[in-house]
Amino acid sequence: MNSFTGGGSPDKWSPSQSTQATVTARVLLAQYGDGYSQRSQDGINTGLTVWVNVWGPIPWSVNTAIDAFLRGQGGWQKFIWVPPAPYNDITRYFVCPTWNWVYADGQVISGLTGTFNEVPGL
Repeated sequence: MNSFTGGGSPDKWSPSQSTQATVTARVLLAQYGDGYSQRSQDGINTGLTVWVNVWGPIPWSVNTAIDAFLRGQGGWQKFIWVPPAPYNDITRYFVCPTWNWVYADGQVISGLTGTFNEVPGL
């Protein structure tokens, strides 16, 4: 299992402060007449987190190293990433199906954005 740490240093690949986390609960809904409804969780692991991470400005070498790591995972292989507090309490696994280089004025600015989708462990 690969770890998104930048060569063992957790801070080397830490995203910027503009990182966002979204949790969307999976819920089953049965709608009845007269406005009544019944809800229940849809399976287990129903509240997994999606993180939109932003890196930048960062050195070009770090930019290309992050890109190489994500390409190596192929968007489907899970990896370990430690999110910011308060979500850093347990080991969490993620896939990153989407990441973007940051461009401005036709030039590559040293930065990336990436969407990390939490997946169930083991």
